[in-house]
Amino acid sequence: MKSMVAGEVSYEEAINPIRRAVAELYKLTRTRKKSCEYDGYELHCSVACSSPQPDYQLSEEGLRYHKERGRKPIDVLLMLAFQLGYSSAKTDADKEIDFYQRAISLADDKLTLKKV
Repeated sequence: MKSMVAGEVSYEEAINPIRRAVAELYKLTRTRKKSCEYDGYELHCSVACSSPQPDYQLSEEGLRYHKERGRKPIDVLLMLAFQLGYSSAKTDADKEIDFYQRAISLADDKLTLKKV
């Protein structure tokens, strides 16, 4: 296995081993459907600012956009899994940061009150 240093590994480099493993472990056949209905979660705003939401990416227009860039539907699904995993972790981190910021603010308020 290789070590991943932030910013030094492209998405394609990171996801290609997973793509190869899926191809090795599964016999996938592409259906003729031109789109896929999505009823899952939205991407975190930090991801969505540079990438459309999953429902668009899996729409006919979104899949056509990806196809024009050489991406197969399986690539889109793997990318969405990656983006949703990041979104979930980012949401959890934001909640934790918010908790500590509120705790620091409360502690700071108490210190300010004692000085008066």
